[in-house]
Amino acid sequence: MHLHRFRPLHAHALAANLCLLLFLAALGSHAALYATRLAQGADAAAVTPAAVAVGWLVRWALLATAIAFVAWFHRSYHNLRALGHRPRYAAGWAIGGWFVPLLQFVRPMQIARELWGATGAQDVASHGRVAAWWAATLLGAFAAGLLAGHWPLPPTGRHAVAGAGFGLAADLLLIGGALLAVGIVRRVSTAQHAAHAPAAPGGLAAAGAT
Repeated sequence: MHLHRFRPLHAHALAANLCLLLFLAALGSHAALYATRLAQGADAAAVTPAAVAVGWLVRWALLATAIAFVAWFHRSYHNLRALGHRPRYAAGWAIGGWFVPLLQFVRPMQIARELWGATGAQDVASHGRVAAWWAATLLGAFAAGLLAGHWPLPPTGRHAVAGAGFGLAADLLLIGGALLAVGIVRRVSTAQHAAHAPAAPGGLAAAGAT
């Protein structure tokens, strides 16, 4: 009877955005190290203890962010039915869709589009933010994965310069994706709570239009 009861998002949204901000700070430090290596060129020093520490900070921040964001993602998708919408997928896909091979490249994006669309946003530019978030996240993760064998920084020499440039691009893409994610969490959470309030009988569409 209470399978589709509305579940508040305040704590989940706060945790997701705090972790995203921590991830952004770690990525900014990591990107600065790559930029320094690029400026020094082939004469750059070998990997320093500080670089190793920043690399581990990025890893742990990423893990915390993934857990917090997926928890928020699942709860907000679960809320769609409670708010009168008929989502295309079971709420479990908001978690499982991140881990199923191949499907993980499309299902999170499909669910994010549903969440964003349910806020009442109709303009193309607005929906483009979701597409930009997913593109930046996927491309950044792919580029970072290619450099995983050299984390947190590639070795010295000419390969280090090319690797640093590639790593800097990966960090900048991930930073862009994380910034857009912060906006998505805020927009969806605010719209859902506004729609759930008695003062917003028009549902999510009314909340998004205000």
